[in-house]
Amino acid sequence: SIFCTGSTEEYGAMVDEVISMYPHTSLIAVGFSMGGNLICKYLGESAENRAKVIAGVSCCQGYDINRYSWQHLMIIVRNYMLKSLNCALECLHLSPLIHNL
Repeated sequence: SIFCTGSTEEYGAMVDEVISMYPHTSLIAVGFSMGGNLICKYLGESAENRAKVIAGVSCCQGYDINRYSWQHLMIIVRNYMLKSLNCALECLHLSPLIHNL
């Protein structure tokens, strides 16, 4: 099958397997970025899915890919990385190599 970020079938199968292996364990679902989207979708699909975990945490969910282009995202990421590098150099008391960001 082809991987689809909107499909929760594989995630659901993993949850079911963990529950069958450890039936007395409570699960907390935690996802970052696209994983956060997946957890929200999985828990929102049915009451049966929600009954399998005691809590769900979604951190740093992605943005609307249809609203923003990859080119805009790469500019944001590049600027963030350069600013972070500049800050790290300043913390090490090195002369900043990157200016005017």
